Amino acid sequence: AGLGDNTRHLAVTKSGTPLTEHPAQIKKLVLCSGQMYYKLSHARKTKKIKDVAILRLEQIAPFPHDRITDTIAFYPNADVVWCQEEPKNMGAWFYVQPRLATALRSVGMDVEVRYVGRPVAAATATGSQQIHLQETKQILDTVFAD
Repeated sequence: AGLGDNTRHLAVTKSGTPLTEHPAQIKKLVLCSGQMYYKLSHARKTKKIKDVAILRLEQIAPFPHDRITDTIAFYPNADVVWCQEEPKNMGAWFYVQPRLATALRSVGMDVEVRYVGRPVAAATATGSQQIHLQETKQILDTVFAD
């Protein structure tokens, strides 16, 4: 189904409920796209983590620079992480990394965007559900580690 007359597509979606009373208390801003958002959101809720914000990019091209800079500026003390489920050489990382770096510089933040996801691989999938689940758990554990 398409979008109705009274709806619109959002290029960027912030995580649902307010995590803390003060955005300055957010220690990490995790950007992602697709289903990784739901895995991150579920893990954050399960672990009762309140100092990590999640931002889902629903559209990466054209890159939503203005909305990204607004969100990054809203969390001035946060480290910035890009998280993806795909291997590093197959997901959006190489497209979004220079654009995120530009967004950070434009708001005066001297922070390097950190990548969290599967390493470079020749295939998109391991071929083993057990390995896939272990890798997903490792990604989530890495994102929420201090």
